[in-house]
Amino acid sequence: MGQESNKLTGRGDGKIRPLSQRKPSKAIRLIEQAARPFATKPAVIAGSHSYCYSELISRINTLASWLSNALPEGARVIICSQNLRETAVVPLALEACGLVRVPINWRTSPLELENMILTCRASMVIHDKDTEATVRQATDNLRQNKSDLSCAMVGVDALAEIPTIEQQAVKSLELADENNLASISFTSGTFSKPKGVMLSHSNWACVHRNLLSVRDFDVTDVIALMGPLSHASGAYLVPCLLTGSTIVLPQKTAADPLADEIERHNITVLQCVPTLLTRLIASERFRNVARKHLRLIIYGAESIPFSTLDAAIDAFGPILAQNYGLTEAAMTCATLPAVEHVADDGGQRRIRHGIIGRPYPFVEIAIRADDGSEVDSGEIGEITIRSPHVMLGYWDNPTATAAVLRDGWLWSGDLGRWTSDGYIELVGRSKDMIICGGMNIYPGEVQAYLSRQKGVREAAAFGISDDAWGELLVAAIVLQDDTASNREELQLQARHDLGIRTPKSWMYLDELPRTNNSKFDMNGLRALAKEDKLD
Repeated sequence: MGQESNKLTGRGDGKIRPLSQRKPSKAIRLIEQAARPFATKPAVIAGSHSYCYSELISRINTLASWLSNALPEGARVIICSQNLRETAVVPLALEACGLVRVPINWRTSPLELENMILTCRASMVIHDKDTEATVRQATDNLRQNKSDLSCAMVGVDALAEIPTIEQQAVKSLELADENNLASISFTSGTFSKPKGVMLSHSNWACVHRNLLSVRDFDVTDVIALMGPLSHASGAYLVPCLLTGSTIVLPQKTAADPLADEIERHNITVLQCVPTLLTRLIASERFRNVARKHLRLIIYGAESIPFSTLDAAIDAFGPILAQNYGLTEAAMTCATLPAVEHVADDGGQRRIRHGIIGRPYPFVEIAIRADDGSEVDSGEIGEITIRSPHVMLGYWDNPTATAAVLRDGWLWSGDLGRWTSDGYIELVGRSKDMIICGGMNIYPGEVQAYLSRQKGVREAAAFGISDDAWGELLVAAIVLQDDTASNREELQLQARHDLGIRTPKSWMYLDELPRTNNSKFDMNGLRALAKEDKLD
């Protein structure tokens, strides 16, 4: 990565050494230790395939041994696969032999993948059957463009067929330097060089400690991770295994099949994104099964519609907990615990919607003005974070790193404010603020308001350029009952409550477009706005 040192990257000297001469991360040793009392207990279940804890340790060693004979320490390995049993083992095997994992969304395009391979100089891409064509096209493009980079393709099925090594523990007594690079996570880069967030073993250890400080997982828990392991769900692997929990990777996300899995495995904890929860809560069967089995639903990664949050709390009671984080400070910046989702305002029940919660116990958060000073309670500023889990920096991009890491603080790009009762309200992204007729408007603030209105299933707000106003605010709405009178009622209420922040244009859609990460596709919405789909 250019100017970065070998100590930071953990590259070593480029020589291939057997597993016995590798230094595993501390997390691997702790998992092996935690597994001893639970040898025959299921550790990972994916569809009809599973590993008990003793099998999991053996598979970690097996894959780590194979990888050690193929790649030198510090080599980057991209994981482009759906949630399979072996996909859960691969990241742990990489940590066991000093390799750097690069998890990516399995829906990544060939062009995006090609850029990621080139940027981090990946030596290997691990794929499944559904991503094989994408990986092959990306690696073929590299060869056709006469790249000097050699990147191997390895299928998850091939890894599963490697004969198991029967040893039950990582034998090396020496551990990897905790400051060595553990992972790179890309944040963007379809047509340009993507930004790769570097996290060390020490960063990840802090993430795991943070999660365990607020999530009371134990040996009785069966935890369903619904999101891709390449993203937030992957952060739960180590904490779940350290507590002796069973991890379930559901292969279907529709309400009825998921209800079947909850019953079959007696799932107690569900981790998912709000988009999925919105679909699930509409199913009576899911609601009935979830009420019987689930004790905790963890959500995050995007804003949750008010109607979804309200319906879930009504259906299940206080069992919903929210995580707020970003790739640069993985997962654990702020949390809204289950018992704090509902406030008592003078005897009136108020759901804390639009609130990301309070800082994790060992994380500092300050909300700042552009000049770096902290704003007063109630004022909008940029959320800044100081914690041992904040990234090392962006891979081979010191300019971008310097822009967000300042004086020990990470400037998140998210705008927020402290509420009167001590929580953090998320207002939007700093780059999304628009100036309409000389007035600063924060689309995220308007979006949160709209999503709380009666009859609104989903809402998004965004700015577009305009000759008359400079920029104008557009609202994209999905109504539960889309009639002319309901549209008029919503717009009249918005004008009354929002005043000058009222959207000047409205789009009513059957559903809002989303990205591969299930977030609102703002570029897609802007394209629709340009197609004159405005009201």
